[in-house]
Amino acid sequence: MRSDRIITTAAMAVVLAMGCQPAAGAQRSVQLGRQVAEDVCSACHVVSDDQVEPPILNPPAPSFPLIASRKGLTERSIRAFVLDHRRKVRTGDMPDPMITDAQGIDVSRYLMSLRKKAPN
Repeated sequence: MRSDRIITTAAMAVVLAMGCQPAAGAQRSVQLGRQVAEDVCSACHVVSDDQVEPPILNPPAPSFPLIASRKGLTERSIRAFVLDHRRKVRTGDMPDPMITDAQGIDVSRYLMSLRKKAPN
């Protein structure tokens, strides 16, 4: 009887750990995305409500909360824009942010995290 309890407890611990890992990993990705956005994107965009320095671009590019509120926006479409625009930059377009693909994924996840908080 005692060994059954130990096995059940161990199995539940594994299931709980596996269930929590993706959520923790996703949250970490959002945090990394915010950091990349603050380091790279904040020169042109307001990336968070508590951004210390205003963008140097005048007028600034659309804020991240405003971008997040756009209908039809997906994590994939953000990532495609941020990472794929490098091949088609024209005068007046957003410059290449020079971030890695992993950072682009993190930024897109951060931006989508703002969607829940974005104004309607």
